[in-house]
Amino acid sequence: MRIVLSLLLASAVIACAPVSDRARLDGDSRVLLARSGLILEQPGSDRLIGFGEPINLVEMTLAPVLGPVLSRDSGITCPGGIVTAVRFDDVTLFAEGIEFSGWTATGDDRLRTDAGVGIGSSIGDVQNAYGMGMAMADGFSADGFSGAYRLGRVSSINAGRACAPL
Repeated sequence: MRIVLSLLLASAVIACAPVSDRARLDGDSRVLLARSGLILEQPGSDRLIGFGEPINLVEMTLAPVLGPVLSRDSGITCPGGIVTAVRFDDVTLFAEGIEFSGWTATGDDRLRTDAGVGIGSSIGDVQNAYGMGMAMADGFSADGFSGAYRLGRVSSINAGRACAPL
């Protein structure tokens, strides 16, 4: 009886392990940077997590792939208004009220747009993807995205109503 009870208890603990830990172990899901939000790519289906969706649902949807929320700061002044910033390791989400309104990506070179531009892309990569006139020496603004360069490489990329990297 004690063995059965121990097995039941152990399986309950495993089942209650954070989904984020289990989902990140399989490595099958990833986030694609989109001008209208973020795209969650999973085997067999993709899901647009669009601007305007409730930020709490966006957090819950992305946490299994991006990891835990590292910080949540309200009352941040950005161009266009006051926002809440929800920071994961390499992506910060912005919300106006309760609605997802923008994002900023920094740090992870696996985060890319559908044209392949992301953290670490060169000025030439941005020019090839979005045109010669869209890439300036210190940053770019093209096709719904904007970003900054550091040492000739993309150091941050944004879409929607986003603040400078926090």
